[in-house]
Amino acid sequence: MDFSILCAITGLDQGATLGVMYHLARQNGTVLTLLAAVPKEAPILQSVTDYFPAADVYEREMVDLLGMDVRGLPQGSRYPLPDDWPKNVYPLRKDCDLSVLDRKEAPK
Repeated sequence: MDFSILCAITGLDQGATLGVMYHLARQNGTVLTLLAAVPKEAPILQSVTDYFPAADVYEREMVDLLGMDVRGLPQGSRYPLPDDWPKNVYPLRKDCDLSVLDRKEAPK
């Protein structure tokens, strides 16, 4: 179908599932959005960096902000959260409790 441009990837907390919207485009400007959903308890996706190298930064955002497990994501630093951000605190999840940031330690 010749959708060769990755415009963006959007992650969503949809309650029981986490959604991922892949926004793709053709050279002529036609845009297509594909939606995938994974269970929140096991949010595993396969990386699309083999097809779209620019997906790297978007997939790192989904790991940091939504707690996605993106299989095949190349090694690299976290993004956008700082290295000392508490584990298992995902600020874009609807059930995120940011009060743990005041306690300096997240629940395990």
